[in-house]
Amino acid sequence: MKKILFLFLFFLLAAKIAAQECRPAESLPARYTQEEKLYALSLLWSELKYNFVHVDRIGFDMDSLYRSYISPVLRTENDVEYFDLMKRFVAHFDDGHTDIGDTSYRESDVYDYLPVLFEEQNGRIYISRLWESSGLDSLALGAELIRIEGKPTQEYAAEHYFPYIAHGSARTKLSIAASDMGMGQPGSMFCGRLKFRDGREADVRIARNFVANDRQGCNGRMWWWQGFRKRRSARVTLEWLDGGIAWMDFRSFSMNSIPEIDTMMQQIRERAAGLIVDLRFCPGGSSPVGDHLLQYLVRSEYYLAGHCQTRISSGYRRAQGNWCPEQEDFLLDRALETHPADTVRVDRDKALSCPVIILIDKFTASAAETFLVQLYEIPGRPRLLGRQTEGSTGAPLVVDFPHDAWARICTLRHLFPVSHEKFDGMGIMPDEIIEPTLDDFIGGYDRVLERAVELLRDHANASGPHNGCSKQD
Repeated sequence: MKKILFLFLFFLLAAKIAAQECRPAESLPARYTQEEKLYALSLLWSELKYNFVHVDRIGFDMDSLYRSYISPVLRTENDVEYFDLMKRFVAHFDDGHTDIGDTSYRESDVYDYLPVLFEEQNGRIYISRLWESSGLDSLALGAELIRIEGKPTQEYAAEHYFPYIAHGSARTKLSIAASDMGMGQPGSMFCGRLKFRDGREADVRIARNFVANDRQGCNGRMWWWQGFRKRRSARVTLEWLDGGIAWMDFRSFSMNSIPEIDTMMQQIRERAAGLIVDLRFCPGGSSPVGDHLLQYLVRSEYYLAGHCQTRISSGYRRAQGNWCPEQEDFLLDRALETHPADTVRVDRDKALSCPVIILIDKFTASAAETFLVQLYEIPGRPRLLGRQTEGSTGAPLVVDFPHDAWARICTLRHLFPVSHEKFDGMGIMPDEIIEPTLDDFIGGYDRVLERAVELLRDHANASGPHNGCSKQD
């Protein structure tokens, strides 16, 4: 069965190369030699084989997969074709922290873009921004992309984009696919069908020529939906809302932001009736920032954290696996080492007493999700509002390739500290799911934030006057 599977894969990859809509091969970068192509593929395979932590989650033989890619990668005519296959190879592992991080070429030297931006929301893809050069106008803002090249959008995305996206969650793959749809060979045409907000439908053909037009200043007027994501350059921002509610908006977990967090928390302790911790647009950063934040949010004397698994290798135990069933995982390259949770004492002088609500969404990822894993099972934790998080975290190993290219491999699997359940790559579910509507995005109405404010105000009204968030003895 595996031979049939990988024979099919072989022809699928060959067809991908043959069918590529691209410029003449000689105009594309071709820095990789045959030896370098084989070396990079082999290095990636070997590091995955011995370090990829989710080895028990894959349903194929790594050696067979590697062998099926050798001939196709050696037949590639340029670096673009080569890295397309490398992305497809690593995407088989379905993990957001296991991917091709950079290639030997700059995308801006190879591709151009549509004068239209697509965005996924609630499983559908909409136009979120467009320029006059697209041939469309403001009436197309918020139009749903319902077909691509005659196929339903989700079906087309699954067939043409998902195989190159390294992530286990179909909803996250669709979100990434939406942002990738604008990119392609300069001058290539995008053919789709739009459903406008008034119910009309129309076929569109749009050229990928945004960069070329921009150089000549002829993209024309731009329209975009307002959205509720504020443009911020700071890693963390504190805003005060009506009623003494503090809103901490995190855009990254940066170690440099810890002093800022401490300063903000001092203000919150002195004057806040409630706190909103907004992680909706926090793609991660450094896990110690989350550990630091927990000291302010946990009200018990201690909590459990750091429960995880990683790969382990032993030549001796691998040899024993030839005849000892208890050592077989070493022989089959699937042995895992489980680290028990640590007991973390809480600094009671830091802990806040006021009500706290945490906002999460599909862009909440990596170190921000690690923070949520540690928090989730703590009794009396803050309430989570919004949508399911991305579902990807775990200490990536960086693997360097020739010509400044590199890949990442996930080496750490987090476990929930109390239940010992695996963080399964599907994300953290909120306590209250709140789905923004298309009108919310176009008009800039933040119903998730408004719901958090409503809950905190209800709490304040029920509790009477407040004196800040200082610890109550």
